[in-house]
Amino acid sequence: MEGTTLKTWRLGKKLGSGACSDVYAVESVSSLGTDAGREFVMKLSPLPQLPAAKLKNKKRKKTPAERNVDALYAEHLLYKNHLRDQPGIPYVP
Repeated sequence: MEGTTLKTWRLGKKLGSGACSDVYAVESVSSLGTDAGREFVMKLSPLPQLPAAKLKNKKRKKTPAERNVDALYAEHLLYKNHLRDQPGIPYVP
């Protein structure tokens, strides 16, 4: 996946992986330049495509992959909204 562009980020070298996701070095490709010179990493969790019929069923149980993605999003919100100004906490753009 190295070299793939996701919105305003270009994936670099794969740094590691765990049970739920992979971690990549990334660089900003945004024209704003506010993140120039900063190093970032991105945690990616795969989410398989589900048939439309399953997506419409509101009572269905989420797959393990969907639960992992939800947990990753909750982690992002925690860093972005509550921990961002604490010492030792990484910057989340």
